[in-house]
Amino acid sequence: MRPTAAAVFLLLASMVIPAAAQPPENHKAQARQLLRDGNHEQALRHAAEANRAMPDDVETYALLSEAYQGLGRMRDAEKAVQWMLDLRPESPLSLASAAELRMALGEAAGAAEFYREAFRRTQREETARRAELLEGAARAYRAMGRVETAELCLKEAERLRKGGI
Repeated sequence: MRPTAAAVFLLLASMVIPAAAQPPENHKAQARQLLRDGNHEQALRHAAEANRAMPDDVETYALLSEAYQGLGRMRDAEKAVQWMLDLRPESPLSLASAAELRMALGEAAGAAEFYREAFRRTQREETARRAELLEGAARAYRAMGRVETAELCLKEAERLRKGGI
């Protein structure tokens, strides 16, 4: 896969500015971009650096979990998600990360429950995010054999994407 221009820029910036000197938000941005590019190992390094600077940041744990999952380190991903749930149990990001991890572990019923709760706690105005959560729930329901429920979730997600609230 060819790296994006943003990924190249971030890589060059990380070579010029030592990792410890970069603000944690830069590390998070680099981790996000590297995850999009499929570079889980480098993403993990940046997420870990951000985590050292901001140990109570839920988003950083989400980045850690995603990087760990990409590397097949599911136990570490579980620990990161558990930190999220311990820090902010009602956070939609914590709940969505738990849902994604449950799906990756083949636990569709647990994933569906987390997706439902994340959806419930996400603000109504965040229609794109709510649609993503419904699509995740649909995958979980489909994996459970609940095809009709999955279809209802997908229809609602489509309605939200078309501008419904």
